[in-house]
Amino acid sequence: MTATVALIGANGHGASHRRVIAQLQERGLVRLVGLCDIAPVEDPPPDVPVCRDHGELLAQCSPDLVVVCTPPHTHLPIASDALRQGSDVLLEKPPLLDAAEHHAMLRVLAETGRACQVGFQALASPALSELVDAVNAGRLGSLATVTAIGAWKRDDSYYSRGAWVGRTIVDGVRVLDGALANPFAHAVMQVLAIVDRPLTGVEVERTARAKCRSTTRQLCACTSTVACGRWWASRSAPSGSFRARLR
Repeated sequence: MTATVALIGANGHGASHRRVIAQLQERGLVRLVGLCDIAPVEDPPPDVPVCRDHGELLAQCSPDLVVVCTPPHTHLPIASDALRQGSDVLLEKPPLLDAAEHHAMLRVLAETGRACQVGFQALASPALSELVDAVNAGRLGSLATVTAIGAWKRDDSYYSRGAWVGRTIVDGVRVLDGALANPFAHAVMQVLAIVDRPLTGVEVERTARAKCRSTTRQLCACTSTVACGRWWASRSAPSGSFRARLR
């Protein structure tokens, strides 16, 4: 049986999901049954309904799978509605705003018995797999520190694509978008995959600094900034690092 798929957040980055869904549909693996966006959707397939409200879409097409590609602060209510109507969910990163929202999502998953996967595709990197295998096999010796460092250029168009981008609060609603939560989310997840220990006591500041300690007391510390110096700041390029230290 071909799985039915709906995409909530069909514009912007959602266009990349539309391309992948179209490729899978050509192979007979899925069937697109609905698109949703608060803005007009460009070139929707003629036989696919388009809605502005995600609740209306879910009621209309009852998809097997819902892809949520909306601003991060909208993820919890939209994903929860999709799970409760019987869909599995593919959630874009960053998945949720804080630990409380993660626990709320876990409760919905337990309540519904459905599945939710986050789009941390960098975890599928062959290089990461090789590195994790080498660490686990002890070929690199005793693991003391794991560090990820990167710098990407982000011009004004990146920050003007939505009112929530690069903002802490929008219209009184927490958004918490920034270098650590968004561009560097993949690096953070890769470091955590290498450390491969559950973390507790996460503290995130507005300056995008976080300290995490695993249940076995290993320390992970990360820092990130969108203004690490005049050269980068003049190019609107977020940069930062994530470090996991085992003690």
